[in-house]
Amino acid sequence: DKEPEQRDHLANAEEAARLAIQYRPDWPEGYLDLAEIAMRRNQPAQALRLIEQARLKPTPQTLLIINPLDYTLHPLLLESAALTHLGRAQEAYEATLKALKLAPRDPPSINVRFGS
Repeated sequence: DKEPEQRDHLANAEEAARLAIQYRPDWPEGYLDLAEIAMRRNQPAQALRLIEQARLKPTPQTLLIINPLDYTLHPLLLESAALTHLGRAQEAYEATLKALKLAPRDPPSINVRFGS
């Protein structure tokens, strides 16, 4: 049975995301990680709140190599999945259209699992 193992992985990921927020509250990564964890725990409303918190953070100014789409496209895809799960089809559609505008040549996909 993989369920206890998955719970352990999610708990470890949650701890790491909370540490990321503790050390870099001005960066969106920790919030986006928590949003993904919320989706895996079948908590799409919580995921939407976390995505909104992440959006309030600026794209990190760093010498590290980062992908700007991690801060624009990825949150839109998570939002679309959460809205779909909540039955908010029109809003999910609008988020998906925004995502497609960011990556018109390479349609985005996201692998979001709900619950266990």
